[in-house]
Amino acid sequence: MHKLVIYTTRGTVLDTRDCQPAATLKELIGNALGLVKIRLEDVCCLKRQGEDGKWLKISWKEEIPKRDCVYQVTRDPLKTRLKHRVRVVDYDGEEIGLIPTKSGIVVQKIVNEVVMSLGVEMKNVFIVEVLRENRLLGVKLTGRIKREERLVITLDLLERDAVEIDAGEPILPKCLTILKLDEMLSQYQHRLGRHGIKSVTNALDPKEVLSRLKAGEAMTDSEKLLISKCVAPPLQEHCFKRDSPWRREIRLYLANLFAPYPQLHIPDFVSEHDTKVEINVLEKVMIANLVKKKEARRARVMKLLKRNNKGLS
Repeated sequence: MHKLVIYTTRGTVLDTRDCQPAATLKELIGNALGLVKIRLEDVCCLKRQGEDGKWLKISWKEEIPKRDCVYQVTRDPLKTRLKHRVRVVDYDGEEIGLIPTKSGIVVQKIVNEVVMSLGVEMKNVFIVEVLRENRLLGVKLTGRIKREERLVITLDLLERDAVEIDAGEPILPKCLTILKLDEMLSQYQHRLGRHGIKSVTNALDPKEVLSRLKAGEAMTDSEKLLISKCVAPPLQEHCFKRDSPWRREIRLYLANLFAPYPQLHIPDFVSEHDTKVEINVLEKVMIANLVKKKEARRARVMKLLKRNNKGLS
């Protein structure tokens, strides 16, 4: 008579059972598991003991041999849940899908498998996060996760034009060159800041600022902040790497916008040095926009994860 040895994921023997005759190997193992009230869906790693005593991994479709054999399975109560541990969302936090993965615990391997299954490129991976202690935390591709932890992969699928280099000179994409500062200011609408707090720019009338700008008057710090709030979103929307444009790209962008207004100086908005030591007003606005977007995306993702938890319980 065939026998079944049931192991835990830690490698200890949970139970040993005799197997009753069955037509297929899956039925044979399933009937034996039923005696100890374990579902077939909760086991993995089917093996058969060879004549030399070594365990050989086999397929569930393998035929049942005539000689008596000893089989081994591993009870893994997380197996069903692990099929849904990789959630893929877009940049706004909207769900793209739940992707089953067999890539173990190495983040790089999991991401590679998901990217391949979706038919996208690695450059589309915006950020990889892991759910730990009910919080989403960024994780490096070189890192590892626990088997029960779930990954959230955010993809940035929007195709954008990149800055091109022609004869050693950078050229802005057309989507940025057509923008005009006067149009952006005249169409700007004030918004409440975080937690309903008003910004110092809310006291300014964008049309009055535009009039002073066209008159050649120097801008105050508050007015420079207002201009930064106008010009930041298009750059963050269209730059090649979302929310992280190079400073030279920002300078090129501002040079195009500020050309009709000689009183506006680029170093007042973005640092002349390519270091993180000095951060000027436009960069601060861009960082604030990134934080707001990140918080909104994570809030949507957490709702998806909680909904998924209910579905698996």
